[in-house]
Amino acid sequence: MLNGREYNYFYNNEGGGGGGGGEDDHRSSSAQSLPKTYDLQALQPRKDVIDIDAAMREFFDGTAVEWIPMFQHLTQTDTPPRRHLSSLTDNNYYYYDDDNRDPPTVFQFDTYTSPWKRLPGIPTKESHRSILAHFLDEVQASLVAIPVDESTKEDSNDLHFLEEGRRMLVCERFHVVEYNNDDDDDDPSSSFSASNRLDHFETLFGTCWNEVYQLYSSGKMNTGSVILVPGYDGNLDDLRRFIDLHLQRPLQWMGLDHRFEVSSLQRGSLAIRLIYMLSDMPSTTTTNDSSDPSER
Repeated sequence: MLNGREYNYFYNNEGGGGGGGGEDDHRSSSAQSLPKTYDLQALQPRKDVIDIDAAMREFFDGTAVEWIPMFQHLTQTDTPPRRHLSSLTDNNYYYYDDDNRDPPTVFQFDTYTSPWKRLPGIPTKESHRSILAHFLDEVQASLVAIPVDESTKEDSNDLHFLEEGRRMLVCERFHVVEYNNDDDDDDPSSSFSASNRLDHFETLFGTCWNEVYQLYSSGKMNTGSVILVPGYDGNLDDLRRFIDLHLQRPLQWMGLDHRFEVSSLQRGSLAIRLIYMLSDMPSTTTTNDSSDPSER
């Protein structure tokens, strides 16, 4: 579980973008500069012109070939990947990361299977928890920067605050995929070596898809995971490209795009957020039929 400092701010600041004027006059410009992580531009694959069939084959037969058993379990019926993956069934794909264990003959998802693996929900490494705490502080700051004035009618700023806030509130799982440049400490110019980039890509790819399956297999609506990527070799646009090619499009091909909301954001650290079956926001306007009509 997160400690009180790490989650406390959401509840202490309930409604708490609130109040305008005074020391908060800077909020309006801050809010305008805070990109929405929930609009169509953020949530849909990029509109690049690509060969969909070729991209699908490259993903399933190349980039993610080891993950075929998991993808077979995730992919919905009557989709192109389902028909393609059905021809690739091979029990040799089922294995543990422990040589002393016999490989399973059916798909399993636990702490020993590989490369798909049930991950802990909260970082255990102290340095990673510190990175997470800083990220949450920055999330708080970004929410507080949105000028919410409770004395006026609800406007776009109120909606922005609520939409961003509720998406973070449903996230119960957090991971830190830190870029590892330990081997390059003596040569800063080579800190993003080809081998480190590959290792980081594989770790990030694996963490994302393990979380996709974790959320999907739990069947629990309104749950989410955040994967922080401090030291990522690129900017927000590069991370957006990563989730486009390796998450959003594959989920679309598998028939799962309507179940998952995938977005990239930067709050101190770059991050990927996965949300499973997010409900619509309740309307703030309700009608009480038992009330006195004169009071309506």
